[in-house]
Amino acid sequence: MRKPLYLTLHSTPRTLEVVDEAGNSIVWDDTFETDTLAYKTFNEALMREGLASIVTGDE
Repeated sequence: MRKPLYLTLHSTPRTLEVVDEAGNSIVWDDTFETDTLAYKTFNEALMREGLASIVTGDE
């Protein structure tokens, strides 16, 4: 199952949203000054919680 990551790149600060194939999404409250910081935050959440948990909000 493919779970794309959407990151708005044309705004400063950037916002981070993860959307799955079913259209479920989560948007981080925080904003990021760089793409690198946004990806780092996503990867940390992914390693800590798993992708399904991120999108559905389940823990």
